[in-house]
Amino acid sequence: MLSIFLMGCFDSRGKMWKTVTKVHSGLDDREMEDLQDELKDLMEQLG
Repeated sequence: MLSIFLMGCFDSRGKMWKTVTKVHSGLDDREMEDLQDELKDLMEQLG
């Protein structure tokens, strides 16, 4: 499960994406592991 995402915007002049900031869930590694374990049985593989 991912907990950190990059946020950005598109620079139309340079025709490329620019990073603005990182967004974090606020959970530490242990909390993320516990949440992953709880959700694992509920997940369904697609494709």
